[in-house]
Amino acid sequence: TGEQLAVKIFGSKDFCKVIPMGSYREKHAVSKLISAPPGYSGYDDKSLLAEIGQSMPFGVLIFDEIEKAHPDVRQALLDILSTGQFEALNGDKADFRNIIILATSNYAQEVWIDNDFETGQAMFMDTLRSDVQTFSPEYLDRHDAILCTGPLSEEALQRIILKEIKNIQTVSYRKHPELHIDVNGVEGFTVDHCLSR
Repeated sequence: TGEQLAVKIFGSKDFCKVIPMGSYREKHAVSKLISAPPGYSGYDDKSLLAEIGQSMPFGVLIFDEIEKAHPDVRQALLDILSTGQFEALNGDKADFRNIIILATSNYAQEVWIDNDFETGQAMFMDTLRSDVQTFSPEYLDRHDAILCTGPLSEEALQRIILKEIKNIQTVSYRKHPELHIDVNGVEGFTVDHCLSR
């Protein structure tokens, strides 16, 4: 999703960066992201957030599985989410005002079991707002939107598959011009579509 957003807005998936939050579960790992305070080991090292903000003037930044991060990480994101500015503990500064920030999460997956989408979504939001130990009100309130994604429809899946097949055929045509992928008649496809070379 983040890559597709980067392609749509900025023209290339190269403008999408992903930070896996599972790497920042422990308090000692947080300094790699936001730098270490004065007097501590790693103070002179550039923080990952400062590095990304300085090297990527615009793009999409994804904090993947944000619930796995140490609470200090979410606390450090408050300024970025509210002002678009970041200052590491060692004084390094970075501008995130032209960077779209997404935080993905698998939080409270159990609410979706045996519930339809609307019920699960309502239960999820209730759980999210009441669990202040994981997500503080300050952190949640700095988001423009909190979205729950439902399962893709069969039609949407077909469109995605057809698009990927066309990409494969386009790339392979130079080396294998005889290759032609025809999905007409394939069981499960109701879209009457034949890819041409």
